[in-house]
Amino acid sequence: MKKAIYLITLFLLLCSFVYAELSPEDKADIDSKMQIIQESVTNDGLDRIYEIISPDADPELKEGIKERFEDKFSTYNLSDYEYEEFGGGRVKVHAKYALKTESSYTTSGHWFLFVKSDQGWLLKDSDFHKSLTGIIFGVVGVMGIIFVVLLASYIFWLIMLIDAVTRKFDSKVMWIIILVITGVSGFGLISALVYFFSVRKKLVQQNKQLEQNTQQQN
Repeated sequence: MKKAIYLITLFLLLCSFVYAELSPEDKADIDSKMQIIQESVTNDGLDRIYEIISPDADPELKEGIKERFEDKFSTYNLSDYEYEEFGGGRVKVHAKYALKTESSYTTSGHWFLFVKSDQGWLLKDSDFHKSLTGIIFGVVGVMGIIFVVLLASYIFWLIMLIDAVTRKFDSKVMWIIILVITGVSGFGLISALVYFFSVRKKLVQQNKQLEQNTQQQN
């Protein structure tokens, strides 16, 4: 019984030693590395991040950072750090971030795994370059879709305007004026759709019917 109590006590002491809270010096060192990451992504260049990457880190980490952050962001802020200790000189930092580009503003979270070395705490792994990539491509994808839709709308409006100019029908002048005014004011797609279904479609059907009648008479 005494031996069991001794073993349990020893186990608890070892756990408390391994998972002891970070010292103020360790937290300050990790916080300074987080600041380097934030400033480097925004405007300082990637060399400072490379200096704090652990030699034991996966080579893909450095390559991924280089590939993703060649272009700087307008703003990249890290905040609300939460420290998760694993023992053996390893700490995972969970942080919220705010990312601002020229066309969007996003908030979410990242994690950064630091390991203790003779040079202090060094970055061994992280997901921040991967998750930011998704956001970047997501923004680019949305902007691309919007651009395609606007371009298609403009082309459709232009085709309807040309059709109205070249086609003969009673309300031709009125429709040309409507299409031009709405196109200039940004509502060209609406007028083009109305023209297509209420005017052009009927005229095409009338012309086909006229051709059929002419062929039958001949």
